[in-house]
Amino acid sequence: MAPEQAVGDEVTAATDVFALGQTAAYAALGRPLYGEGPGVNVLYRIVHSEPVLSLLPEALRPLFARCLAAAPAERATPAEIVEWCRRRLGAEDGSGDGSGGGPDVWREIAGAAVVVPGPVAEPTAAFPRTRQGWPEPAPERRGAGRRRAVLVSAAGLVGALLAWSVMDAKDRPGGR
Repeated sequence: MAPEQAVGDEVTAATDVFALGQTAAYAALGRPLYGEGPGVNVLYRIVHSEPVLSLLPEALRPLFARCLAAAPAERATPAEIVEWCRRRLGAEDGSGDGSGGGPDVWREIAGAAVVVPGPVAEPTAAFPRTRQGWPEPAPERRGAGRRRAVLVSAAGLVGALLAWSVMDAKDRPGGR
């Protein structure tokens, strides 16, 4: 949760950027940047302290610092985050133009290209249609739906009676 959410201020796109930074940091570290513990304690730290970025790789710290800035106006915009990522991916492939790293990383994440087969020439129906357009139920299954409904209703009734008896016993003096 972003600091502005924790104190009840306006939620904006900058709130989403904070959430992105938190999520990415957790994915990278396997633990939250603001520590663990009861939610109210973590929210207090989010509002009143800085995240511990020293656990992250040094190259990522400036971006995370911008994403997790306490003031929403100081946070990176989504466009700035995308541009930062494009620059970093371009720098890794040696070209500097941003053309090689992106597709290579995407292939690493997505895996090999998948060939989608074309449509089936003549699809066959899973259930034959009747004159009314609805599938005819199999003769041995016709009563199964009714039996299931009766069993579910009976289970619900037993549960309601049990809950009522427990609540009724609590209201009696000395009841357990």
